[in-house]
Amino acid sequence: MATPSKNAVQAAINQCIDGLAEPLRMLNQKTRLYSINFMKHSSS
Repeated sequence: MATPSKNAVQAAINQCIDGLAEPLRMLNQKTRLYSINFMKHSSS
């Protein structure tokens, strides 16, 4: 079994990251908004 080249592995990883990027971005925005609201409430 031949091991895939680094470039092939990197390309596959990049594809996975691209596929995940959009939902992660949305999740990140929600998390950030939640964190900001939480900080406001906990500081008062």
